[in-house]
Amino acid sequence: MMFFQSEAHLEEHLRDSLQAFFRQHEPQKVCLDAKGYTDLVLTRTDVNAIFSIEVKWYKSRNARIGVGNGKGEGMQLDLLRTEFPFMKQNVRWVIGSEELDGVLFLTGDEVLRHVHGGVTHGQQNNISPKIMEAHASISLDDFPSRVSAWMDESIHH
Repeated sequence: MMFFQSEAHLEEHLRDSLQAFFRQHEPQKVCLDAKGYTDLVLTRTDVNAIFSIEVKWYKSRNARIGVGNGKGEGMQLDLLRTEFPFMKQNVRWVIGSEELDGVLFLTGDEVLRHVHGGVTHGQQNNISPKIMEAHASISLDDFPSRVSAWMDESIHH
């Protein structure tokens, strides 16, 4: 079990762990300090590439994982609906929960399969908590190396 006070705390932890891992093991990879159009923005100094990770934190008392701004708008919805190969390859989602021992590291298509009723503009959109039963988590210790491997796979894909 892991516990973070909020989604922002999980995001901060993931950013810090990625930055430390890249500094020590792969200095050509960078996790930017500031948020961009998604929660975590990553790049490489050796190729023209940008990667994005959207972070979600599930609290069981909420009984849902909201996406978008609650009004059926926002970048998260666009990321889930995209058909652009670049976006499908270079965007990932992390879902953490007090119920998991690690985090889920998923593609947009994997997340989209668990959005109640699909992505709909003009209404609240939620990811079903059952997503945590459908996918294996990775430990927070393994997270940076998994992200690094994904970044390598993306540029060779």
